[in-house]
Amino acid sequence: MPIKSCRKLIKFTSTVLFILIISTSLFAQGTELEKGGNRGYIVNRSLPEIKKDSAPNVPSEIEENLSALQKHARLYRAQGLEFQRMGNLEEAKVFYQKAIRLDPAYAAVYNDLGVIAEADGLIDLTEEYYLKAIKLAPNFLSPYSNLGLLYEKKGDLEKAILYWNKRAELGLSKDPWTEKARQHAQALSQILEQPGKHVEVANLIKDVRAQKHIESQNDKELAKAYFKNARLSYEKQDLVVALKQAVDASLLDPSNREIEEFIVKVQTRLLSR
Repeated sequence: MPIKSCRKLIKFTSTVLFILIISTSLFAQGTELEKGGNRGYIVNRSLPEIKKDSAPNVPSEIEENLSALQKHARLYRAQGLEFQRMGNLEEAKVFYQKAIRLDPAYAAVYNDLGVIAEADGLIDLTEEYYLKAIKLAPNFLSPYSNLGLLYEKKGDLEKAILYWNKRAELGLSKDPWTEKARQHAQALSQILEQPGKHVEVANLIKDVRAQKHIESQNDKELAKAYFKNARLSYEKQDLVVALKQAVDASLLDPSNREIEEFIVKVQTRLLSR
């Protein structure tokens, strides 16, 4: 294979892996832990963005002009959030369902139900809940991020870009998720600009996401094994294999800074060839 073609392949592979690392980071970091939110509370599961209903035109949790039923619905949601924090998804779901029976237009609860459905692997139902939340409150930001992540998981990068861009457009400039959404949409767009590559990328994303069903403790042990193999491959100068193994390790243990630094080192070596 000509040297130029090899370099293009390496750069493309590195870009794909970078997208996967960023996607995993968005799932795992648990950012936007604001009052009233529940992102990151399901133990050993990667969660979409859940924040309080602070976006324009989304009713506040303490809005004074709520009816008695709506106020009661918010109490049910608060109970659901507590159960979800404890990892009791079934009880959380019960209270969320009670909340929407009292207030069928309560957008935040549909977003909450979408998070649980996604954690349970019910992808079609997840999509339905997130879309319902947006329909009820078009300026409620969290479902846009969640749909962006969901469509990435499904390998539908065009739709993922659409919802990431929408999240960026609606977000406040000081909101950290606004810039994350913008950057993520741009990175995914770069992938789609590669002729004939988006299907390969979509399949790769699906394969990598499938690994996230392993429990967290087992993930970290497995990450150690992947990382050990990555370092061995690096010592043998097999940089592409080392990068792949290191990314696998990072997906299993995204908080491990040593693995992240190793990935950067390998990418730098690859791109400098």
